[in-house]
Amino acid sequence: MFPGCISQTTGRLRIKSSAPSSPAHNHGIACGPDFVYAFNASPFGYVNGLAISADDGSLAISTIAPLTHFQNGIPYATDVIACENAAPTSFQNGLPFTAAGKLAVEVVP
Repeated sequence: MFPGCISQTTGRLRIKSSAPSSPAHNHGIACGPDFVYAFNASPFGYVNGLAISADDGSLAISTIAPLTHFQNGIPYATDVIACENAAPTSFQNGLPFTAAGKLAVEVVP
């Protein structure tokens, strides 16, 4: 999932918090050339089990809310995807996970 959006250096999912500009879509999620668009916002809907924050297809994420459950193998903090800026300790379906069970992400400018 999200090929080319995982950092070869850190192993984390690269995310960008800005409005998508001519995005490509990977698994129904707005992506740039080497990152996934994501916002800290309530979800607008769900695509392939992933919460999206707006009709533009950005991931709905939270880096501060606690992990509450897993849905289709994705960690959720209530209704948004739980993630943190930390090193991955494991991978599942090509996605990096931290020791706390959240998605391992790095924010790109």
